[in-house]
Amino acid sequence: MNHTIQQIIKDLGVHNCDGQRFVPITHLTNALSEDVVKDTLRQCGLQIYQREEALGGILRGGRRVFAILCTIRKEKLIMEFLKYDNFLDVELDSKLPFEEIALRFIIPDDYRQFYDIQWEFSAPLLKPNLYHRTLHDRCILPFIKVEQAGGGGFGTVSRVTLAGSHQGISQGELTEVICSPS
Repeated sequence: MNHTIQQIIKDLGVHNCDGQRFVPITHLTNALSEDVVKDTLRQCGLQIYQREEALGGILRGGRRVFAILCTIRKEKLIMEFLKYDNFLDVELDSKLPFEEIALRFIIPDDYRQFYDIQWEFSAPLLKPNLYHRTLHDRCILPFIKVEQAGGGGFGTVSRVTLAGSHQGISQGELTEVICSPS
């Protein structure tokens, strides 16, 4: 393999309509295959007895956390995230985005790097019929294109093109959705 894992992950990024970079979930899942993850764990010097647990945690819903660690060149810290999972059967990625205070506890020396880069890997998955959510100010929305589609006395209507892997509305790489304020 000629490309480093960091370069592979960097190349997956796309820009939304505001110029913010995010990594689509399906692109990351496809790029971080079992073989790629195994090879990365071996190359980063993780002890052989830790590799199986790390591999399982990554493949069962930890690819985004692992990709963040790869991006900041701290792959071995995956064991710290697993160490603090409290034996709960939950995906590591479901905890994204992590609060700063939690990261300070899990990875005290590297929390700031992780915190700052995690937003590129935390773009939300938008589905129909969801209740209102409060998103963090740093949340990167997976809107590829936004066009004004109309309006009236109480608001405007926009046509939004979403990255396909960040929506549960229809199949496809890009999906257009009509949004209006409620």
